[in-house]
Amino acid sequence: MRVLVVNQSAGYLFRDILESLEERGVRATALVGGEFDSFDSFDCRVLNKYNRKSSRTKILSSFYFSILALFFIIKNRPKFDKYLFVSNPPVLLMFLPFLRINYSILIYDLYPDSLVSSKLLTNTSTPLFRFLHSVFFFSYSRAEFVFCISKFAMTRIGSDVKYTSTVEKVIYSPLWFNADAVFKKKGLAISKSVSSLPIRGKFVITYSGNMGYSHPIEDLVLASDYFDSDSVVFLIIGAGEKMPSIRAMSKTRENVICLDYLDQVDFSYILANSDIGVSCLDSSFSNVSLPSKTFNLLANGIPILAITERSSELSKLVLFHNSGIVVDPGNPDMIFKRLQPAIHSLEIYERMCVNAKKASQSFAPENVNIITNHLVNA
Repeated sequence: MRVLVVNQSAGYLFRDILESLEERGVRATALVGGEFDSFDSFDCRVLNKYNRKSSRTKILSSFYFSILALFFIIKNRPKFDKYLFVSNPPVLLMFLPFLRINYSILIYDLYPDSLVSSKLLTNTSTPLFRFLHSVFFFSYSRAEFVFCISKFAMTRIGSDVKYTSTVEKVIYSPLWFNADAVFKKKGLAISKSVSSLPIRGKFVITYSGNMGYSHPIEDLVLASDYFDSDSVVFLIIGAGEKMPSIRAMSKTRENVICLDYLDQVDFSYILANSDIGVSCLDSSFSNVSLPSKTFNLLANGIPILAITERSSELSKLVLFHNSGIVVDPGNPDMIFKRLQPAIHSLEIYERMCVNAKKASQSFAPENVNIITNHLVNA
């Protein structure tokens, strides 16, 4: 069997899917949107790079990737038995029912709902949203399987899509974290700029990832005003639309350090020295996405500061496992108040660490088999 797997913004989770398919004797080919060193051993075709710099560059690079991917699929359609598409880029999903291929979809971000959350559409009552809803859900309905990383997306799609088959097609597929894959580079030197960061002996609160409009990162910067700068430091790492304003806000705050994305070795060092990891989504995005960094933090036994609505999947996950704290967006003072027990009580903090590690057992690397077993055995 030959399978084409398509994901513009590919990382370690995507690599695990390819590896799992090949372990089952499947010849897997990947279409990706950028170079990634862990893909060296796989048959990967790099199209255009996914540009996260701004909303405009994201949209343009997504459209271009979709066009290139469509041409590749049409040209090479007889070579593949099955296809797996990740929900980025969403444009590509709209054309799938018309390509006469046997495809499945892995839903990271639920479309078209995510377009409203990211402010590309004004609300869910517009004619354009209703049209896009019909288009996307038509694509979901024609898929062999729809794998959802969140129960909200699974329920949303399952209740809207009318299937003619008796086989359950909407599958809950919780994410996973594979430490062996992520931290395989041992013994490499940490950069001087990272090793010299003033974090030793301090309580370190770290956010690393995209800083788009749906991420209330400014709450962290504002919260830093309430903490003793000699004992607590905030690391904000990544890029995105909000990064320029976050850097500007941080200039006058000595306990906030902003960094660009780090390589694997430097990030491993930061993670090992972090006491709290931050995962956040504002109210508009709280149920249409679930940050994958959450599972990274849990696997490393790092308690989570979830800046999100209480009704969100992220909040429910953290509260269910008692693996951190939850603060509603727009309340930087509550970040200070709710972190005090963890900062000042070693017993409370260590209990959160243990709970985070236990919670990660539900998000083990074996979860990838849910996806690949369905693809191979159907």
